[in-house]
Amino acid sequence: MRLAAIVLTLSALILTGSCSGPAVEDSARSVQNLRLHVLPESYVCGGKAGEFKLDQCWSEGVLQAQIRAGGAEGLKALFFELDYDAGSLTPLRIEGSPSLGQAAEGLQLSLLSRPGRLEYGAMLLRPQEQSGLQGDLLLATVYFSPKPYSAARRVSAPLSSDSSRGSISYNSSSQELSWGYYNHGDYNQDGRVSVGDLTPIGIYFGDSVPVGPGPDMRDNSSIEDVIDGSNDGLINVQDLSAIGQNFGNQVSAYGIYFGDPLTQYPASNSAPSTVAQLTTLPFISGAAATGKRKVYATSVPDIDAAQAYWVRPLDSEGAEGTPSEASLDSNEGGWSLHEIDTGDFAGYRSKLFVRTNFEGSNVPVLLYFRNGTPSAAYCYASDLNLHGEGLHYLTTVSNAGFASDSFTGFSSADGQIFMARQDILTNELLVYNCAGNTLANWLFWRAADTPSDSIESLNGTMALGQPAFSYYRDTPDPNDGLLMFNYYDGANFNPVIVAGGFSTFDTGRYNSLALIEGVPAIAYYDAQAQNLWYIRANDLLGSSWPAGGVQVEAGGIGIDTGLHVVLMEVDGRPAVFYQENGLTSKIMYKRANDSLGSDWPGNGVLVGTSDNPIAESIPFSAATDGSVTGVGYVQGGSLTLRMLSDAAGSFEPEENVVSGPIASPSMAILGGFPAFSVYLDGADDMYFVSKY
Repeated sequence: MRLAAIVLTLSALILTGSCSGPAVEDSARSVQNLRLHVLPESYVCGGKAGEFKLDQCWSEGVLQAQIRAGGAEGLKALFFELDYDAGSLTPLRIEGSPSLGQAAEGLQLSLLSRPGRLEYGAMLLRPQEQSGLQGDLLLATVYFSPKPYSAARRVSAPLSSDSSRGSISYNSSSQELSWGYYNHGDYNQDGRVSVGDLTPIGIYFGDSVPVGPGPDMRDNSSIEDVIDGSNDGLINVQDLSAIGQNFGNQVSAYGIYFGDPLTQYPASNSAPSTVAQLTTLPFISGAAATGKRKVYATSVPDIDAAQAYWVRPLDSEGAEGTPSEASLDSNEGGWSLHEIDTGDFAGYRSKLFVRTNFEGSNVPVLLYFRNGTPSAAYCYASDLNLHGEGLHYLTTVSNAGFASDSFTGFSSADGQIFMARQDILTNELLVYNCAGNTLANWLFWRAADTPSDSIESLNGTMALGQPAFSYYRDTPDPNDGLLMFNYYDGANFNPVIVAGGFSTFDTGRYNSLALIEGVPAIAYYDAQAQNLWYIRANDLLGSSWPAGGVQVEAGGIGIDTGLHVVLMEVDGRPAVFYQENGLTSKIMYKRANDSLGSDWPGNGVLVGTSDNPIAESIPFSAATDGSVTGVGYVQGGSLTLRMLSDAAGSFEPEENVVSGPIASPSMAILGGFPAFSVYLDGADDMYFVSKY
């Protein structure tokens, strides 16, 4: 296939006349002192030249410098640097010869933004498949204007873009820290973004990034992933842009740091570190296997579970660049931590769940509240990666009239995502749906239940393949709160009263919805009687419910009980995690004696306690994937995990996940391992934490 010539020039282009005939000196001007440096990349795939020659002449007030090759044999590229006097000359353009840089199957790259030295590269596409050029050739002409270079000086710089953020792995068993080399645009992985990075594009032109376990189903260790600067999965002309955007970015060494990942991790890509370097590792210590990304590894001391390692690239002057992601421990049972969003109460309320993507894989999806301007819910989703690197699709789901305490999200079996919230401006219940893989377009319905009352404790699931919701409808009468179930029948939403009325107080203000043997069921509190109840619908759609529920926990729990309750199916029976007392925040677990939930044991199992018994912070979250069940709760300012070791209520020992002023955790089971979205109070930052 013939491809059009591809040219990228990073300067203004000014057309002038050219030398006619041999290169001669204009009698009115002296020949400038130019110095040519032909780079090793010129000899790609065995190309040769007996010599390279620089000729100079003036024509119509413009200095022309011609680069010629003598005795070329299979020459497939020309890469050079040309030094010039920036006090008297300004480069205008570089014109490649039609035989190479402007060939039908050629690439050309000019970098003119560094005063005193310009860089140029030209090569045939896929040179390994080309016979190359022969004989004596004019390969390029550089045009200069006789005036001082006035553009701002651009020098080597440390990395500062998100695209240069790499992942890091710490194995506590071997005490080895390892990471990949990420310098966006440095495709030949020599430590600096330069014209030489054109070469890998030409060699791999037209190839695609191999499938692998990384984000977007990519093999992040492959050289194709390194070269794909446009992140479109293909090696093509789009990848030239990253070279120009990051030209001069340099890595001379890596600084290694450790500390509290929530309070000591760099505030921004260019922010100075607040902790001292543990040590540094020179750039040359990295290794790259053929066709692979360069990697680094070094031995480091074991650290406390609440701390993390990260690395930052350093330029030749020691300036720090984009920090890697922080890693707590990549050994089996370790944790990986990733910052998702910052500021504006990002993640103050969040909902983490599992979605089946278009490839049939289970991936994390995250909906969360962002109390910025305007208030909004955002959505992140990954195509494959279970540990946060792929949480990259950012979409505003809704903004005006959004409240943090009245929204939920979940996924259907076929990968559709649903979100529901109350519009606090109109009091309508809005249901959003997104079926596309990129989550770029959301549709919404206005559900039937649109009273003047507020909606609280909103939960959702799929019933007979359609979205359904439970929530508490708070009426003006303090004794008239209603527990509602609202199901979609394929054409309309249908609100149904499950419990409550004038005889009770706050019935259902705290509730949880789940499918039990495929039938919608709800666990809820009656705050007046201080009881915990369970009720299961009469049909698969949830169109009708029994007149009364089954008591799970008797009275006397406490008037402030019900800060949170989670209903789920564990080993074929309904089970609940709940708070026994809102003041002491004891977190309990209880599982029914039968599959329908018609009978429950008298005593629950104490799971843990929380030091943050505030309704708005949701101090615990629980999740199951049908075989693995766990609960995470805030204790002593840290996120603590306990995994269920048997369905009856035996738990593994407590495990500290991450320390810091944590609030509002949301838990999911991803690939058989627990994961959380958490809100860092005070800094207003949101994190994704997952276990390997």
